[in-house]
Amino acid sequence: METYTVWPGSVDPNVGEHKVTGLRNATVGSDGVQVVRVVYFSGSGGTSAAFSAARDGASPEPATRKKTGAIRLGSDASKSLWGFAKVGTSVVVVR
Repeated sequence: METYTVWPGSVDPNVGEHKVTGLRNATVGSDGVQVVRVVYFSGSGGTSAAFSAARDGASPEPATRKKTGAIRLGSDASKSLWGFAKVGTSVVVVR
């Protein structure tokens, strides 16, 4: 089992097990940040959540004026998660 320290978005995903629902190599996150290695999973209150790394390696503050489930990982952690996370893989959210 792998664990990662993350920088949360403004919407907390429910604690517990979630299934990966999609993957994307690169995009612009819901907070406007260019991101890579996006791993989507079910979130909370109708908002999807996704792990990703900022393309520039930054660890931005949550976008407090936006409802976003963007959860940032450091680059190395993002590469590790990307290596095994496939659609249907379980991820576990803890606090």
